Amino acid sequence: MATLIKKTNKKGGKRFEIQFYWDSRRRTVVLGSRYSERQAGLVKCQIERLIDCAATNRDPDQALEAWSETLDDALREKLVALGLLAQNERLTLGEVWERFVDSQRFARFADNTARNYLAVRKRFFEFFDERDPSDVVTKVDAAEWRESMIAEGFAEATVAGAVKCVRTVFRWAVDATLIESHPFDAIPRGSFENKSREFFIPLDWYARLLDKCPDQEWRTLLALCRIGGLRCPSETSAARWEDVDWERGTLLVRDSKRKRTRLIPLFPELRQELDKQFFETQGDPSPYIIARRRGPSANLRTSFARIVFWAGLPQWERLFHNLRGSRSCELFSAYPAHVASAWMGHAEKVANAHYLHPTDDDFARANGRATDRASGAGTIPQDAPAVAGFTPAKTPATP
Repeated sequence: MATLIKKTNKKGGKRFEIQFYWDSRRRTVVLGSRYSERQAGLVKCQIERLIDCAATNRDPDQALEAWSETLDDALREKLVALGLLAQNERLTLGEVWERFVDSQRFARFADNTARNYLAVRKRFFEFFDERDPSDVVTKVDAAEWRESMIAEGFAEATVAGAVKCVRTVFRWAVDATLIESHPFDAIPRGSFENKSREFFIPLDWYARLLDKCPDQEWRTLLALCRIGGLRCPSETSAARWEDVDWERGTLLVRDSKRKRTRLIPLFPELRQELDKQFFETQGDPSPYIIARRRGPSANLRTSFARIVFWAGLPQWERLFHNLRGSRSCELFSAYPAHVASAWMGHAEKVANAHYLHPTDDDFARANGRATDRASGAGTIPQDAPAVAGFTPAKTPATP
């Protein structure tokens, strides 16, 4: 049992001490003058409970844990030094990220998502110091980090994605009781929408691209993206020959990011390229439809930029993304939303935010000029935007 002792100095000031036996020795905890007698009595009772837990090798219950979190640093350090309380783990920013990357949550991410998080971590520590304690980051610091990305010229959608990733990491740390709170929920995330980067690739452009592909595998890859609406490279790389049901006319698409699959039709333009690819690869042991151009070493974007150049077309932004976006525009225009959503693998709300926009055909029909989407009618606009990142110094060699 502990004993509460009240002491008075020469000036009439009062302070309290708690004496008890622990570890075969008499211990004294001095509370100081700012504790009232009632508060000192509560501390005495809680110390007795901590002694009982330690003596019987039990963890403190939830109420005792909650009380210990309210202690001032000086008193807590005294109880920690006596072995009655566990030392609070004060993680650095670097340690929070390391534990997240080692977590099961991170392990469940698709490869592309994991790479995105690692890229955000690198950008995060270009502003913050990995050695800084996680509990010293303020809302002002978080806001300045976001502003620094904007100042560097990152698009609003990129900034929004980085904020989302960081929120996920630190919310996970709070849920895992590694930290008590974080300031990143207090800053605006921003919008993922960026209509200025959306670009519709008409079917006659698609035909010109096919003509300049160096081989059948490239033709099949473009058909999977522009006609099938597959994500490149995550879904195109995962496509297998066993996923093609020639009799029913369907293709099973494996969505690695969401850990699910969907069925799409073998549209005539898609089936035509798959047929050619299948017969050309007879005897090839690979189970994948796109067998040779896989992984980061394939460098698909640079090769596709060359094909666009050879086709005499302007290089639009987000080369592969806008192939898929163009197909989404067509399907949502031609079929009910629930059908188009099932085939594209995203909800109508997502399509409206990131894929759907008026096309030249829409304006033509509104003006009373009928168009035939199947024929790929369309013209190259004179002011079609070019994209930074691939500007050939001279005409590339014939593929």
